[in-house]
Amino acid sequence: MGSVWAAVHETLGREVAVKFLQPQSGQTSALADRFVSEAHMVASIKHRFVVDVFDFGVTEDGLHYMVLELLHGQSLADRMDHGPPLSVKKGVRLMADCLRGLHVVHEAGIIHRDLKPDNIFIMEDADGAFPKLIDFGISRRTDPPNVKLDPVASRKSRLTLPGTVLGTPYYMSPEQLRGKQNVGRRSDVYSVGVILYELLVGRLPFRQDNVGDLMVAITVKGPPSLMSGRPDLGEELASVVRRALAPSADERYASALELRDALLQRAPRLIEEKCERRLAQCRAEFFSASVMRRVLPLFLRRFGQPAARLLDRRR
Repeated sequence: MGSVWAAVHETLGREVAVKFLQPQSGQTSALADRFVSEAHMVASIKHRFVVDVFDFGVTEDGLHYMVLELLHGQSLADRMDHGPPLSVKKGVRLMADCLRGLHVVHEAGIIHRDLKPDNIFIMEDADGAFPKLIDFGISRRTDPPNVKLDPVASRKSRLTLPGTVLGTPYYMSPEQLRGKQNVGRRSDVYSVGVILYELLVGRLPFRQDNVGDLMVAITVKGPPSLMSGRPDLGEELASVVRRALAPSADERYASALELRDALLQRAPRLIEEKCERRLAQCRAEFFSASVMRRVLPLFLRRFGQPAARLLDRRR
């Protein structure tokens, strides 16, 4: 649908990314409308955890373009696929920051509708790793214009659904899978719940490779417990993810901020408990080492020479 190029803003002397729309035959109008809508929406948000849009327009050749900040790092999907697993502490902090950014997006009247690891970009600065929410291509305002949108391609290793369903099925809420157009904030909350589950357990909560089976699992069966994949994470954290993944939107957290608060309240207890267990283990190891340092010289003085003579005789 488009291409992204690294460039330099000549006036600012700043590196930027330029995204060009390359519409397919027969889809020019719809894709252009969606591209312009994405540019308008993202440009209205200024937040550390949301990608910046500096400019957008149409070239002399009629190509739509968007000028964004150039991001250095990797997507969460790449980090999960190729990097070592994130610790619980780092994973929770990363998702808490994502939820802060998502709250700002929602407050601007925008529903992302395609939250997934590919659309969370991880960057590094002096304070450590932090996320950027990207790709608002199928987002919509809560008071949207009457524009018909077409499906977009999803992550190449995931399923895509045709028709009026927009998004990536593995991360979509039940109401979004049913094709409801007026999905709200709680639909994005559900998607974050899926990412949380995948990040903590190391696999998706729903792994059916058939679209029909996947839809039934998500809309009817409900998610498996976090405890089934990671019993060491404890019931408190599992309850947070379970509520975020509730099949009924009314049973989920009402906002990204509410989920963030619950996550930060429950996770520190788990992390503290893990730290206490590790500290106790280190103390035990240190005690054993201290004992050995005291006992070993006595042992060698008492038995070292006889043992050496015995070995010599056996040779």
